[in-house]
Amino acid sequence: MSELEVCEIPPEDYTRWDDVVKESVEGTVFHLSDWVTTVGGLTGRRTTILGVYRQDDLLGGCALYVRPFPVLSLATTDASMTPFGGVCILPSESIKGKKQLLHRHSIMGALRDHLAAHFDAVHLTNSPGLVDIRPFTWDGWKSNVLFTNYLVLKDAVADATSRTVRNALKRAAKNGISAEKKIDSGAYNDLFRRTFQRQDLAPPVPEKFLNGMISLIGSRKLGEMWCAKTPSGEIATSTIVVWDRRHAHAWSAAADPELRETEAHTYLFTEICKDLQSRGFEGFNLQTGNTPRLTAFYASYNPVLTPYYQVAKIAPRARAAYAAKNTIDTFIGRRW
Repeated sequence: MSELEVCEIPPEDYTRWDDVVKESVEGTVFHLSDWVTTVGGLTGRRTTILGVYRQDDLLGGCALYVRPFPVLSLATTDASMTPFGGVCILPSESIKGKKQLLHRHSIMGALRDHLAAHFDAVHLTNSPGLVDIRPFTWDGWKSNVLFTNYLVLKDAVADATSRTVRNALKRAAKNGISAEKKIDSGAYNDLFRRTFQRQDLAPPVPEKFLNGMISLIGSRKLGEMWCAKTPSGEIATSTIVVWDRRHAHAWSAAADPELRETEAHTYLFTEICKDLQSRGFEGFNLQTGNTPRLTAFYASYNPVLTPYYQVAKIAPRARAAYAAKNTIDTFIGRRW
């Protein structure tokens, strides 16, 4: 069997990468070349998609955002409003049992060695589909576990939802709340800004970023924007959902702080779940497993807590640079 080779996938072959993403159990909308390159362009970061090849066959890979630091080369899957990315491996029906495990490990091992050789620091947040990260940890990479909540949609829309949810839906009906699908980046930006303003926080991303991503989601049909309105036409809350072949993902949500008591969010969330189930989706990734307040809110829907894994490798000179930077930041903080 020929050796594996790792190299950058040229843009003209990005469709081949997207095919791997769509077929692999690890692949999500956040791995797609359109998503990665758009996020990179909007955040001013260089993107690269590494492929693992055997001769001309693309077996897997990883999309990365490369941080433009002087001297050091740093690569990560982490980016604004991109919860995970990481390794994708093309399934092979011809390889079974123990050979399948060794096949997957060899692909991850080739990728791991290439990353360690070409970057001073690497940080991968893998999707929940990658449950075996041992090729990284066995080689000394650090690991960390995060959590997300997956909702089984047939359970979420069943009559057996909690009393809390049923009462909230009754209040929403009494307030005349209605829902509609509508892509409106201006309206969403306004709600997004006010959501954080109420907490005395600046929005985590600029308006330009949201506009660009909403445009991508709409033009590539990667998802939808939903709004819940009052009888007078005011938008009380809005949610943007994105999807891939296996799951839908709650990408972003925002609300009018003055209309929180209308229970518009509960109504809108229920309508979204019904719609997604009617279109054949089985799971809905709520992306709330690492936030206590949101975890408590969605507990009424009995989601399935699901782990996903980070792996990281930092070369000695990068570790020294980080230590120096932290020392300088601490000094400046104390001085000023």
